[in-house]
Amino acid sequence: STEFSDCAAVSDGGALFFTAVASVLMETVNFTKSSSAAVSRGGCVSGSTVFGEVRVVNSVFSNCATSGATAGLFLAFAPALRLDRTIFRDCHVVGISEDRPDRGSGGVTAVNVPDVSVVNGLFDSCTTPHFGGGLVWSMFDTTSDPRLRLQGTTFHRCEAGGFGGAVYALQAGDVGALDSETRGAVLRNVTISDCVAHLGGGGGIAADLVPLELWNSTVRNCEVLDAAAGAGGGVYVTKGSAVLRAGTALLSNVAAF
Repeated sequence: STEFSDCAAVSDGGALFFTAVASVLMETVNFTKSSSAAVSRGGCVSGSTVFGEVRVVNSVFSNCATSGATAGLFLAFAPALRLDRTIFRDCHVVGISEDRPDRGSGGVTAVNVPDVSVVNGLFDSCTTPHFGGGLVWSMFDTTSDPRLRLQGTTFHRCEAGGFGGAVYALQAGDVGALDSETRGAVLRNVTISDCVAHLGGGGGIAADLVPLELWNSTVRNCEVLDAAAGAGGGVYVTKGSAVLRAGTALLSNVAAF
């Protein structure tokens, strides 16, 4: 295994920064107590790749921090991101809230990455003053059929100053129809609990122009604290479609509005 501990950067990637033309693999890597400064991206890791995929396997991001965008892992303009058995714990973005989805989450932000999958992951106590406490997926490139796949993954006690206490997903352009195989956000066997959004909607999940489908998943004890216009204590969807499949439960979620 490999360990990065107590690393810091004044620019992107407190522990690791990469720009690649091929695939990137991080396997059994521990990132601990790493940070990056303001206007930077990725308290622990920041990168991009032209071809191939970025894979993170059996790794841990803990106590990552930034006053810029995304405390854990920031990835932009890559064909695919694969997270397998990877943990994000106590990763925090500090600073003033901005109404910009690309400012990033406490855990992972993927910008213009059309194929993202998270399998058997854990996002525990990750926070941001922006959108998406645990995970942000923003697609501004409208030339592809983007898809986000979460399977067997848990979000617990994540918090966002904006929309999406645990997860925020944005897709620009024509929403189109949900297709579980080729486009949209599909969650299978996912648990989201005790997560909070302070602005807008989606104490658990906020999907903006993204078709959303939940299979055998649970969203419970999540909350939106926006007293003026808070909506969707568990799930918030705009201009898309939300489909709750067999075994899905929304339990004890609260919206202030």
